[in-house]
Amino acid sequence: MGRGIAFPRSRRLAEEKAALRAQLNEAEQLLNAIRYGTVDTIIVQSPNGPQVYTLQSVEGIYRVLVETMNEGAAILHPSGTILYANRHLLSLLDLPLEQLIGLPFRQFIAPDQAEAMHQLLAAGIKGPIAGDSTLQLRNDQRIPVRISMHPLTDEVSPGVCTIITDLTEHERARAILQAALEQKDVLLREIHHRVKNNLQVITSMLRLQASSLADPQVSSAFQDSLNRIRAMALVHEQLYSSANLTCIEAKAYLQTLAKSLLRSSATFGVQKLVCLVEPAIWLPIDIAVPLGLITSELIANSLKHGLAGVAYGEIRVALRNVPEGLSLGVHDNGIGLPEGFDPACNTTLGLRIVHTLARQLGGELRIHSDDGTLIEVIFPAPQGDFFACK
Repeated sequence: MGRGIAFPRSRRLAEEKAALRAQLNEAEQLLNAIRYGTVDTIIVQSPNGPQVYTLQSVEGIYRVLVETMNEGAAILHPSGTILYANRHLLSLLDLPLEQLIGLPFRQFIAPDQAEAMHQLLAAGIKGPIAGDSTLQLRNDQRIPVRISMHPLTDEVSPGVCTIITDLTEHERARAILQAALEQKDVLLREIHHRVKNNLQVITSMLRLQASSLADPQVSSAFQDSLNRIRAMALVHEQLYSSANLTCIEAKAYLQTLAKSLLRSSATFGVQKLVCLVEPAIWLPIDIAVPLGLITSELIANSLKHGLAGVAYGEIRVALRNVPEGLSLGVHDNGIGLPEGFDPACNTTLGLRIVHTLARQLGGELRIHSDDGTLIEVIFPAPQGDFFACK
């Protein structure tokens, strides 16, 4: 009895499987037909019932799409002859269809772009490619365009599908943007120039004030202030005279700053100044200013204390790449640090300034007293595109 009930059930399952298999085969055949272009009709279910699409109707939609698109479209023979052109290309070239078909496309390319167009077409026969060119019309009007090509290798007659995009508005917008950038550069350059001039005025006033002082300590304090202002003014001076308005070259900056400080303190009798700065180190303004102030303080410290009483004085300024980032060191061959010197307990203004600026750079201060005195500041390298400044 149990076998009699199970037999019809298994038969129904087998029939359902066969029906599903047939549907899957039908779906697979439809997909293959669509994939290889052998289908001529597609029925799409919709809320309003089944809708029938034929290749003829779809082709009509594609034709409308191509004819109404806002870009020029053409089919070129491998030789470059125009076989088809849409309405937008006819409008762009200002020719009717009957006159355009059969003409070589190179006839509408500016003479100075002819060779590049020839190479673009040769590459477009083999695979997709795009490039910029210039159309030259009958009235000698030049239109910048971008030409995209794709081979039609599956067609009975081989050709190249070509899309021509008018870049006139794009070029106009780019010109406006370029003019705005140039105006911005002029304004920034003028700002740097005025800041430099204002700092120089302050320097001149302080120098005049210092010349009337009889107290050597007060005069020295004025000179220290002048050196600090000079370090800041030099940054703006280099930015003003540089092609780049965001970064300065570290080597030129530190060499100029060190020589300027040495000239203002010639009475100390330093015979040699060496700047060892690795090439291709560029500093943004927010790094260059504190770094220049640190250099100014350390050189002044060497001149005042390290080289006091030394017959042959030598100062070395070095900026180099280290694993932690960058290292700025100022070394002199002077008398070295006094016995028991503790930089943490030192309360001189110059050293306090160096400590503060080192923290501002996110770095640390290291002091060595072998063969004179070496004071080194190690800090992280600037982030971003500062290497692109060069």
